[in-house]
Amino acid sequence: MAGNSDYGGGTSGGSHGGGGFISDLETEALSWVIAIALVIIMIIYYALIKPIIDKIRGKKPEDEDEETDEVLRMRELRGGSPDGQKLRPIKEYGELDPGFQESALCERLSNLYVQLQTNNLKHIRRRLPMRYYITILVLSLGFLLSGYKQVSDSSAYKTSTQANRSANSDNVHDDGKLTERECRIISRDLNSMEYYGFLLSEYDSPQYIDWHEVFYNGAGLEEVKWTTAVEKAYLEKTGNREVIADLTILDAEDVKDYVKRTTGLPYAKMRNPLDWVYIKKMNIYVFEHGDTNWIECTVLSGYVEDGVYTVRYLHDNWWGDNADCEFEVCFTKNDNDYCFISNTPDLNTKGAGDYIFPDSASRNLKEADLAGLDKETLRIGRNEIYARHGRKFKDSALQSYFNSKSWYYPTDVSDSAIEKSLNQYEKNNIKFIQSYENKAPVSSATGSQSSKSSGSGSQKSASGYTNVELCKMAQDYY
Repeated sequence: MAGNSDYGGGTSGGSHGGGGFISDLETEALSWVIAIALVIIMIIYYALIKPIIDKIRGKKPEDEDEETDEVLRMRELRGGSPDGQKLRPIKEYGELDPGFQESALCERLSNLYVQLQTNNLKHIRRRLPMRYYITILVLSLGFLLSGYKQVSDSSAYKTSTQANRSANSDNVHDDGKLTERECRIISRDLNSMEYYGFLLSEYDSPQYIDWHEVFYNGAGLEEVKWTTAVEKAYLEKTGNREVIADLTILDAEDVKDYVKRTTGLPYAKMRNPLDWVYIKKMNIYVFEHGDTNWIECTVLSGYVEDGVYTVRYLHDNWWGDNADCEFEVCFTKNDNDYCFISNTPDLNTKGAGDYIFPDSASRNLKEADLAGLDKETLRIGRNEIYARHGRKFKDSALQSYFNSKSWYYPTDVSDSAIEKSLNQYEKNNIKFIQSYENKAPVSSATGSQSSKSSGSGSQKSASGYTNVELCKMAQDYY
């Protein structure tokens, strides 16, 4: 994964927003413009061009009906003249035609009236579509102009965004301190498949990075396909009879490129190179294992100085020698990649004590984690979750307690905003701790902590061993 540019000091590179690509906004606007243009062309054709063509061809409009027999008959009664003559008295019609019936004439006149009304409506209907066409034409032109404006605005917005990103790429706080949001973004990146391995070894310069830990799960690189030929070459190289676990297979050139990209140094300079099986004829590294070394961390704070990020964090349930220490990892950013410099423990924090529940933001606590803790310790542990988000406390004792912690950075963010920022683990644990807090015994000394407050790494499970001891025992066994 590429580095993120949402926090100070990050670059704004990446393929998104670059020239030669049309954004989704522009694509949608262009689609509307094309659709509206087609509608306008159809309207112009049917409303203006087609009637002219029909007139040239001498085609009679569909709604101009032939004169009915009834109309011709009435003309005969009027004297046969198309222009008509003065109507005669009804009595004269009776003298001219012995079979003349006045009632029949009235009925015919009534039918004629209805027919004339119908013909009149047909002519009206012929004129109405023109109004529809004109209305739709005007609306379509409006949408067309709106779509054009949308395309222009989206292009201007993209240009402006690129300019702002470029202008803000080196923008950091005056004091260099990272905000809570920036710490969350860095935490997400450091916990990714690509970078988490850089936190699993201690080094004060990149030459001493343990690359076995970094590439253990592939480091996000595209792995070489596990084929029969690869398996055969691996078994020949190792002398094994069969493969009994999964194979992680990496191209040697990809490994070298990755090392160069994340340290700025060539692979040949590394003091702890990969100790995997190297198959020269295929130029690949192969590692057989059936487990994972994935350990997450919780970023506590950080700052930027001269382009170098220094981030303080805690491992979640790590089994290393300094598992109960806070660590500081230093890195820069180069073309959207993290470029690691060092990862060292702060031995002054060894023995923890800084956290009651170090991993309450990354897992659901269990009864064993809370067993034996008094009411005051549980109260502090519950509010510790809020304190990580920079909450200020009205209770002076709580505020004083968290002020003494190196990881605590109070902010002016409202309590409601902090509530919304909590993840689901934190919400669950607050309720869980509260339920125990209500029935826990009161401590003999307010604010005192039991021996279990040193963190989950040193808390004893139901078996009587700490998590660190259990992990070491498991390692010795396997």
